[in-house]
Amino acid sequence: MTRLLYFVFFLSGASGLVYEVVWVRLTGLVFGNTSFSIATVLGAFMSGLALGSWWLGSIADRSERPLRLYGVLEILIGISAFLVPVAFRAVDTLYWGIGADLSEIAGADSLVRFITSFVIMLVPTFLMGGTLPVLTRFFVERTDEVGSKLGTLYALNTFGAAFGTLIAALILIPGLGNQLTTVWIASLNVALGLLAIRLDLNQDVVPEAAEESVRTEPDPPARRQSDRLVMLTLAVSGFAAMVYEVSWTRALTAIIGSSTYSFAIMLVTFLVGIAMGSSWAGRFRPSASLRLLGLFQLGIAAGGLVFLIGYLVAPYLLVSLIRALFYSFPAVLTIQFIVCSSLMVLATFFMGATFPVAGQLFFSRIEILGRRIGSAYSINTVGAILGSLTAGFFLVPFLGTERTVLVGLFLNSALALFLLAEVKGAFAIARWAAIGLLLTATVSMRGELFWDPSSMDRGILIYARQFETRPELLIEEHYIDTDVVFFAEGKNASISVRRGNNYVGLRTNGKVDASNGEDMTTQLLLSYLPGFHHQSPEKILVIGYGSGVSAGAATVFPEVERVDCVEIEPAVVEAGPWFDEINRGSYDHPKVNIIYGDARNYLNISPETYDIIISEPSNPWIAGVGSLFTAEFYELAASALNPDGVFAQWIQLYELSPDDLRMVFAEFQRQFPEVSVWDMGVGDLVLLGSREKFYLDVERMDRIVGADSTVRRDFRDQMSLSDPIGMLAHYVMSTDQVREFSVGA
Repeated sequence: MTRLLYFVFFLSGASGLVYEVVWVRLTGLVFGNTSFSIATVLGAFMSGLALGSWWLGSIADRSERPLRLYGVLEILIGISAFLVPVAFRAVDTLYWGIGADLSEIAGADSLVRFITSFVIMLVPTFLMGGTLPVLTRFFVERTDEVGSKLGTLYALNTFGAAFGTLIAALILIPGLGNQLTTVWIASLNVALGLLAIRLDLNQDVVPEAAEESVRTEPDPPARRQSDRLVMLTLAVSGFAAMVYEVSWTRALTAIIGSSTYSFAIMLVTFLVGIAMGSSWAGRFRPSASLRLLGLFQLGIAAGGLVFLIGYLVAPYLLVSLIRALFYSFPAVLTIQFIVCSSLMVLATFFMGATFPVAGQLFFSRIEILGRRIGSAYSINTVGAILGSLTAGFFLVPFLGTERTVLVGLFLNSALALFLLAEVKGAFAIARWAAIGLLLTATVSMRGELFWDPSSMDRGILIYARQFETRPELLIEEHYIDTDVVFFAEGKNASISVRRGNNYVGLRTNGKVDASNGEDMTTQLLLSYLPGFHHQSPEKILVIGYGSGVSAGAATVFPEVERVDCVEIEPAVVEAGPWFDEINRGSYDHPKVNIIYGDARNYLNISPETYDIIISEPSNPWIAGVGSLFTAEFYELAASALNPDGVFAQWIQLYELSPDDLRMVFAEFQRQFPEVSVWDMGVGDLVLLGSREKFYLDVERMDRIVGADSTVRRDFRDQMSLSDPIGMLAHYVMSTDQVREFSVGA
């Protein structure tokens, strides 16, 4: 039965992470996909876990049948989690109704997001938080078993969490969608709960905690001092762990990419390392002591240093693995996992080993085991919440990724030094190692000691094939003809500008998103095509600033009064001056109004309607961007267009399958019956759509081009067209052909 219950708890951990992935997606559709929104949701999720572990741990001590209690918790998790998507759909209408008013009050929008997410997720996350202390209460029968049983359970649950993350990203959500995935996983929780209750029928009653006796027997002073140090260790360790996770994730996106799968692999690697450390502690049962906790903190700090140094070597490891395994989807996932593991495994192993050892130290009497384990898990989770919010909202944007990693290194080495202060003999070397790491972290805080900005803007995996064309060159030698002239670690991404001979390019997490090269035709025609198809555009919305070329080109039409541009990352606009020669100063143009935020969220809450909407997001496979190519988004865009309005969509063909393209065409045409497709010649398409018949007004085009020398220059110098009518060469097909192409989508 023990092995069966272990498997049950493994599946319970898997279900929890599947829910988390689904709920982050659901909240992104309501509140937007900014890093602040995601961090707020995760904070709400972990707050429920912390409350549940603290409260239900005490309940477990008073339960004569903890296994039955565990079964009830799993059933209630399934039922309450099933209702979460329903609750989010109900919130949609409410939030969209008051969102515009909230945006005018500083901090109100974020507060509402947190409270709403917290309330909706409170019941299932509260119940999830109680499963570990309750099941630990069932398994532990003797005082010397706490560390081993807790380590085993924590490891199994975390291995399950890693498994759940992987199947959610690769199988469940792509194949079933958010709603069906929730139904299946909720059913799994109910089944696990019923199985636990069935197994409980054959179990003896567990003695109930002697509450009065517990209250009248205070711990001795030495014990209380030890408990305080353990709780401090758990809080700081949890805080530092999330500081590492946030900063490592930002750093690794420049190497392994920003796709949904990349983020899943990073999280899986982090969880597997923690599970391995916890499993080791549970199996080998090291003698618990504050000194051992100090050594573990030293190990985490050393792991932080390994990441800083190894980050410079990781690009070469990745390229070598691609040469060995080739460039297929399974191989890429494997390569991403190997690269992440090589950088994370040491630190995450000791993170995982810390909790069971701390739990053994914090445990005092079997009668209050549940309360103690619940409190330990709760304080560790609270530390993690604070670490996640602090790193995401403050440390990375203001200090940068390298120095954020150093903050974690500083905390762990300082805590290690504190816990190892009294050690003597052979262990004294550990204290000196902690001092060395603490000094390293302190001295290195001036920045760029380990990395320089160019190391985070190379897009190693994305451009690995280009590196293969000149394998004799080092990676940095491929960039010898350009220099990083701008670098900013923004709230949502790292933005850089590279400049060389007659070249300037914008990069997001290492991927080129705009330039003055081949991209110019796409960037210009995204504005000119809809502008010449509309008779008198007065208000234009541009989604995504990029280099600012499209926003700038939208201002040339004489009827235009205002161009609103929604950009999720402020650092992109900060890079705008480097593109002055081609973007008409759109970052500071009197007609251009920059709005920082998520485009879907803006369309949800804004009462504005437009004559033209231009959508130029990054590639659909980038995490969070795919929502701008969905039926729901096109419906939102259609509702924000005036009846004769024109919608323009940039579609990147590279790494987009024909079936996916058909699906995008079909959803696009459902909202915009009149469609024309234009090929930019560099792997890009521009789709134009409207709810009414529309056509290219050649006379109006000639009039505007003739009156504006900058427009003539764009056609002549940037698009190599002596006559604007030549842009018809980019025309591919229109309404009927699009409908035929989309059949079966």
